Amino acid sequence: MTVEHLRSLVKYVTNAQGQNTEVLVPVELWESLLNSFRSSNDELDFDIDSDSKKQILLDLKESLRQAQSGQTLPLAELWNVTGA
Repeated sequence: MTVEHLRSLVKYVTNAQGQNTEVLVPVELWESLLNSFRSSNDELDFDIDSDSKKQILLDLKESLRQAQSGQTLPLAELWNVTGA
């Protein structure tokens, strides 16, 4: 699934000045995003209240290292919506 396809699935809410203020997301897409975030959180095991700043910085540096070395997932795998 491409970013363009994802954008075509959502609807934007605007204010009186024409500025986007909210996004309406189809339930199926929302559930898929939540599942992706849950999976990511399980892997990261990140808790801002209990993790030290030093550990958070080390984790962020490791994430950047992985991204720079190409250890990434295609967007379609992160936001896989059935039937799309």
